Amino acid sequence: MTEDKSDISLSLPSGLIEQIDAAAALAQKDRSWIMQHALEIYLTEEGADLFEDAAGVAELDQEQTSDLDEVLKKAAAMVDRAEARKARRAG
Repeated sequence: MTEDKSDISLSLPSGLIEQIDAAAALAQKDRSWIMQHALEIYLTEEGADLFEDAAGVAELDQEQTSDLDEVLKKAAAMVDRAEARKARRAG
């Protein structure tokens, strides 16, 4: 089955395009495959954290959670994810 696709326009720094092209050559894939793969990884990892954090904040806004211990656990999890993202970026 063929996946539906949409075209987008994206402006990136030249240096990043050079890295994408180099990775594509090494992987014997095209530029689009490398960018799609990178975005999928982002959405699976850091993006998933953002969605989870937003859902937690929405729950708090809707007062669906009133147990202080649960709120503190969610806040600590958000901080832990943010620190993990920072560590991943730092290398």
